[in-house]
Amino acid sequence: MELLPCLRSCGIRMVVYNPLAGGLLTGKYNGMNDDALNATGRYSSSYAGTAETPSPEYRVRYFHGSTFKALELIRKTCTDANIPMVEASLRWLMHHSYLNGKYGDGIIIAGSNCDHIKANLASCSGAPLPKSVLEDFDQAWKLAKSNCPGYFRGYDPVNGESYTFLERF
Repeated sequence: MELLPCLRSCGIRMVVYNPLAGGLLTGKYNGMNDDALNATGRYSSSYAGTAETPSPEYRVRYFHGSTFKALELIRKTCTDANIPMVEASLRWLMHHSYLNGKYGDGIIIAGSNCDHIKANLASCSGAPLPKSVLEDFDQAWKLAKSNCPGYFRGYDPVNGESYTFLERF
């Protein structure tokens, strides 16, 4: 968690983008071989992507066995607590992350249609999560963190992105 202390010391706010991990935290996808995940959209191997969401970037970022093990744990705890995954994910950011409105921190909320946006906004006003859900979110992080990309997008030495970026100059 070195990013937030650094931002605080420099008076810079934190704004979270992609709070649902490219749709993985919607509960829509079940694994790397899931037909829904591979058929169309940003995760499809045949998807050319756009400047904002090229398919290879999302596959590199999220297609790891540990990511899907973590998602399965989150899915189970959310089902047991009767809280949709989207809602639990956004409530976690609102109540249990290091984000703080007094510093101007925020979350970029989006959706593929107006109903999704309305539901996401409503989720942000939900109560803090139960302890059992928090414990499983923490465990899911432990499962997935070894494959997480760098937080400074475009400069991730793990995937060689910093070198690719710097070659342009």
